[in-house]
Amino acid sequence: MNAWKVCMTAASALLGLATAARAQAPVPVNLERGAAVYSTHCSVCHGESGDGKGPGWLGQMPRPQVFTNRNYMSRLTDQYLFDVTKFGKLDVVKREGKGRGYRSVGMPPFNEELSDPEIKELVTFQRTVRGSGFRLPKARKVYEEHCVPCHGTMGRGDGKVPNPRGLAPGEFVSEIQPAPGDYGDPQFMNRFTDEFMTSLIRKGWVATLESKQYTTMAAFSGTLSDQDIWQVVSYIRQEFINGRKR
Repeated sequence: MNAWKVCMTAASALLGLATAARAQAPVPVNLERGAAVYSTHCSVCHGESGDGKGPGWLGQMPRPQVFTNRNYMSRLTDQYLFDVTKFGKLDVVKREGKGRGYRSVGMPPFNEELSDPEIKELVTFQRTVRGSGFRLPKARKVYEEHCVPCHGTMGRGDGKVPNPRGLAPGEFVSEIQPAPGDYGDPQFMNRFTDEFMTSLIRKGWVATLESKQYTTMAAFSGTLSDQDIWQVVSYIRQEFINGRKR
């Protein structure tokens, strides 16, 4: 069984165990409190304006999430954002969404199926998704068999797994969290180096982030209460993703 099928089989089994997602923060929204929490704990990486360029952004790979990128951020649920803030992103992806009301599917490794030139070809395609496409037949075949279900035929992150209803990019909430990458979105793609993307394809998402060569969102469960986390999630949603600061 190939890596994609193993990944999706496990995710489907876990979905049956998941509880209903909490789409709304279970506390009254207090944007003033959310803004204060954001300024103290989040802005150093994500920037005061949510542009992903806080004082510490250049020291991280991948670069911090760009909250003002509505195309991508609108695909993420509040429950997922809460969980990533509380538990850390690596922990959330490794749990595969168990008990959280959503599936979390980390990119599987392809080191046993692809040669270095073929991996390089996939990275090039990700960078030039609107360009000439593939030169190596096997790279195209691998993309069509393993990547299209999540990333879509044009690499817009709108495959049938995250977007079963076939809505246009930027107009759907992904059925899997985090939402698959949109290769045509420069705000999203500029967060990654070719070296990082090569590691993702070769080792998979979890192994790449566990290597300690790269950084990922840390857990704030020991710093922030659940109520404060919900307030900052609401602030990010209303002010950056949907609101005045875009």
